[in-house]
Amino acid sequence: MRNPSPQVRRPSPPATGPALHPAARAADRATLTLLLPVLLAFCPLLVAAQAWTWHTFRHRVTHPSYL
Repeated sequence: MRNPSPQVRRPSPPATGPALHPAARAADRATLTLLLPVLLAFCPLLVAAQAWTWHTFRHRVTHPSYL
């Protein structure tokens, strides 16, 4: 008699190396010093652009505007 549900082979997890210390995984201090002001400058701009887009397209489209 045949087995109605054959065994499914699950892939084994990938081989991993030793864990790195968090300081070894972090970016260089000079990189973070450069990126922080850029991030602080662009985040409000992105939020403002998202708010403007939401405000511009806030009305539901019920029919084509060219009719």
